[in-house]
Parts: sequence; structure tokens; C-alpha cells
Amino acid sequence: MKSFNYFPSVKCLTFIKIKSLFLLFLFVSQFCIFSCKSNYNNTTQKVEGETQMTTLTIEQVQKKYQDQIMTIPGVVGIGIGAKAGKKIIKVMVVKKDSTIQRQVPEELEGFPVEIEETGKIQIH
Repeated sequence: MKSFNYFPSVKCLTFIKIKSLFLLFLFVSQFCIFSCKSNYNNTTQKVEGETQMTTLTIEQVQKKYQDQIMTIPGVVGIGIGAKAGKKIIKVMVVKKDSTIQRQVPEELEGFPVEIEETGKIQIH
């Protein structure tokens, strides 16, 4: 007497379930990694009394505002530095005075800005 297998594809179904779970795991883990990485680079910026999130790095913020800051009379350079273990944007000026201090913002998109008197910069 020949027996009939009413579920001929049980092994196939099990393989499909395992494969589906594995793909789901990969998707969830990649989503978590991407979310954590993007939150790591997030900084805050103040807009009209509110705090908003921005995903720009300090290098991108420097590049975004560099031309605008360099047009301020007396500014000779802009760069990235560190103060108390945190990254800051440094604005180098010939002479630090109240006029420049009023024109240079205290922060750019959540990153503190520090004015440093360097004098005139010359290439040798």
C-alpha cells in the first residue's frame, strides 16, 4: 500500500519561514543601525525660541556659512576647533572688537562659535 503525503512541501515551507525571518531580522537591524547613526550626527539649532534638529555635521555647517562670514570686515579665516572636548567653529579676525562680535553669531546650527584674534594672516 502506497502512502500519500498530504503535506509534501513542509520542508519547503519551513525553509521559507526561516528565510523570511532572517530577511526581517536584517531589515530591522539595518534600520536600527541607520537610525542610531543619523541620531549620532544630529545637533540642535534655535529658531525663534524653538529648538530644532539638524543633521548637518560641523564641517557642513562651516562650509555652508564660510562665504557669508568671510565677507565681514576684519575676518581672515574660519575653521574648526575644540573647546572643553566639544567641537566649535572658530572665526579668526585681525582684531577682536565689538563691531565684529555683533556681526559674528554666537552659534551656527547648534555649534558654538568662538572669535579668535590672530592678526593679519600672510602666506610665506
